[in-house]
Amino acid sequence: MRFMRFFCLLMFTAMLLSLPSCNLIKEKPPSNRSTSLYAQLSIDNERHKLYQPGDQDVPHPISFYDSMANDPVYPYKDACGCAAFLFDPEKNELHYAVSYSSLSGDAIMMHFHLGGPYIGGPIIQTIFGQPYTTVEGLGTSPEPPLSGKIAPKSRSGFVSGVYTLKGNPSLTPPLSVEEEREKLMNGDIYVNIHTYLNEAGEIRGQILQCREKL
Repeated sequence: MRFMRFFCLLMFTAMLLSLPSCNLIKEKPPSNRSTSLYAQLSIDNERHKLYQPGDQDVPHPISFYDSMANDPVYPYKDACGCAAFLFDPEKNELHYAVSYSSLSGDAIMMHFHLGGPYIGGPIIQTIFGQPYTTVEGLGTSPEPPLSGKIAPKSRSGFVSGVYTLKGNPSLTPPLSVEEEREKLMNGDIYVNIHTYLNEAGEIRGQILQCREKL
């Protein structure tokens, strides 16, 4: 577990340097009761069918990204990502820092999804990309994208920010804030990154609690 301890420490250091909550003049830091979490994103965790460069039957149901049809597509067997989180229970704030690399193409969307390991689930909140609010075929993000509607134009990147848990009333059944907190603490929320080649998702990672004391 030494690697996991080093990984968590490295990611938390990067997150604390990048998040606005570290500005003690404008905002208080996360409380001492905060819980540390992490996620390791990989193609092996993805539950949707993964398409390869050169496949002829690749579906592209999301019209927002039609302009990427002629963009180059790369092998992505080494696609991966890692993420660190701090959850402040007093404010219901999830501070996040996510890095990713070696995707098949530019990342087009990143979301928090509801679902346990090996289970695909609906979007709880958009991190970047679509849906901005409600998009047919994608579901509803109750708030605007946390890190921008326009995704970074890169196969590799780093995104950080703060997500205030609000639940999602558009789900069936609706997800309350209390239920969302419980799902987060029980490992039933995951991060998914999408590309034009794999619009349903290319790499995914379950959000889990760090079991070692840093």
